[in-house]
Amino acid sequence: MTQKTRFTLVNFKIASWNVKGLNNGIKRKKILTYLKLSRVDIAFIQEKHLCKSEALKLKRSWVGKVFSSPGTGKSRGVSALIHKAVSFTETKVITDKEGRFVLVYGQLLDTPIILCNIYAPNADIPAFFHNLSQHLLELEGAQIVVGGDFNQILDQDLDRSLPRRGTESKSVVAIRQMTSDLGLNDIWRTMHPEGREYSFYSPPHNVYTRIDYFLISEALVNNSVDSSIGNIVISDHAPIFLCLGNILQIPQSRRWRLNVSLIKDSGFIKLIRDEIQFYKQTNNREDTTLATWWDAMKAYLRGRIISYASFKKKAANKNIITLEAKLKALEAVHSHTKDRVTLNKIVKVKYKLNVLYNRKAEYALFCINQAYWEIGEKQSRLLAYRLKQKDSMNHIPGIRQSDGVISTSIRHINDGFRAFYNNLYSTQGTKIIH
Repeated sequence: MTQKTRFTLVNFKIASWNVKGLNNGIKRKKILTYLKLSRVDIAFIQEKHLCKSEALKLKRSWVGKVFSSPGTGKSRGVSALIHKAVSFTETKVITDKEGRFVLVYGQLLDTPIILCNIYAPNADIPAFFHNLSQHLLELEGAQIVVGGDFNQILDQDLDRSLPRRGTESKSVVAIRQMTSDLGLNDIWRTMHPEGREYSFYSPPHNVYTRIDYFLISEALVNNSVDSSIGNIVISDHAPIFLCLGNILQIPQSRRWRLNVSLIKDSGFIKLIRDEIQFYKQTNNREDTTLATWWDAMKAYLRGRIISYASFKKKAANKNIITLEAKLKALEAVHSHTKDRVTLNKIVKVKYKLNVLYNRKAEYALFCINQAYWEIGEKQSRLLAYRLKQKDSMNHIPGIRQSDGVISTSIRHINDGFRAFYNNLYSTQGTKIIH
């Protein structure tokens, strides 16, 4: 009897963020760390200000694939970052010469999908959206997720802290035409019909606006669990998030490792000593073998270590969560009052948050640099780990089945190889895969 591949339904998180430059190594690490802590699976990055050769600097930490439309060192440039744990197989990638959009057509798990990241011109140029719509129309039979900085206000009453009457720009008309032709939906506005949250603040005009959007296919609306707007801290734009539910995924196996930094924690050392003594007193070694007694104690201590490490991590992140909530509330007040006192409070909170983000990024860079400086050129665990990571990225994107059809489905690939080897080692084999 063959064992079937187990799948589970998970939530899938996509982020879009105008980061206003990633040339600085500390800021680049802050952005990637923030997205990692936000548990993002796919990230759309705008205004990265990295040329083609530098775009691979984003392929670090959790990022497995990078699709970019490079700008110059001082303007434009967009990238789509895909988590290394996400099963995505690209079929076609379309970019423009100005670094304004990157369009990736492929298979997300078993679903054909188009991921489109845009950074629209801040002038009224409807031709940009007409051109984008034409590219999307040419790729049929797939769900569409368009995200990015549109540089346009779709609703002058709700998407602007100071409502303004007047005729819509030609670009807004082009966006509405594109959403109508492609069957797209502004998912944040759908979930918050009367909501007033903003993704950009202009100090010269003292006005908040929502100009960053996710436009998704109508078929994905029912799968949408949440859509939210973050804080304006690291960049002059806030990140926006989209969470899709009921996505079929193979659960990732995780291997527990001891956080060695805890060894320098006096509270941790005392905890382990006390837990060992408690285990000795409550478990009679005469009733079992020494090996079983020792393995059981290791399992017990691992549970206590995980609990302690989780507590320490939550305590460390509590300050950040508190400051982010405070900043969100202050921005909501300032969008209505526009007073200088509230603005000064916002600046102070942003400063405190940036200090905490900097510490996290600097410590992460320090650990990386130290490890590579000490053992980077030696045959060690670091080299083995890097080789293992590289091998894990060389997955099989598709197979040709017995009927001649090429399948990129994870389920079909696993079942195909299982059937092939079952037949290969049986007395009578049949040709399954070519």
